[in-house]
Amino acid sequence: MPGTRLFVGNLTSAATAEDLRDLFKEFGPIDRIDMKKEGGFGFVEFIRGRDGEEALVKAAQSVNGKELHGVTLTVEEAKGPKREGPRPQMQRSEHRVRVEGMPRGSTWQDLKDFARGSTGLAPLYTEVVRGNPSVGIIEYHRREDMIEALRQINNTELRGVMVQVYEVRLRGVRRLRLNHMALWETKQESPR
Repeated sequence: MPGTRLFVGNLTSAATAEDLRDLFKEFGPIDRIDMKKEGGFGFVEFIRGRDGEEALVKAAQSVNGKELHGVTLTVEEAKGPKREGPRPQMQRSEHRVRVEGMPRGSTWQDLKDFARGSTGLAPLYTEVVRGNPSVGIIEYHRREDMIEALRQINNTELRGVMVQVYEVRLRGVRRLRLNHMALWETKQESPR
């Protein structure tokens, strides 16, 4: 059974974690990228579980032998045990949306599946708001992904219940009207 961690070899000094994220994100949700620039290699770790295992197999088959910055990459499942050490803080993003009207009993996994299901865009982070289980937060790596997700999942069903999705700004919630692709602000709230 495959793991969820890929070894990526032959990286040039010009290669960045964002390059690797762009190269591998189409295969599945990425949990962590660890670059070892002095050695010219890195690791891409997909989320744990079946989704991550499937992503690893597809990515290794598709990306091994491709070029990045003019150099052919070596991509394969990482060998040996993962070195344990202090895990960096959970990666978070300012590109977030608020999902309102979620059905009772929804979990962060339901929210993640909802976010990925129709858009094909992997969310960076999902959570159900404590004290208000009908509200969830979805975060994306890039603003463009967040906007595309808003267009595709607003006013759609999550576990049989119609939900509304709004962009969250650090200074409040920006409600996006998506009819005719027009975006406009209707409400400001204070951050919590």
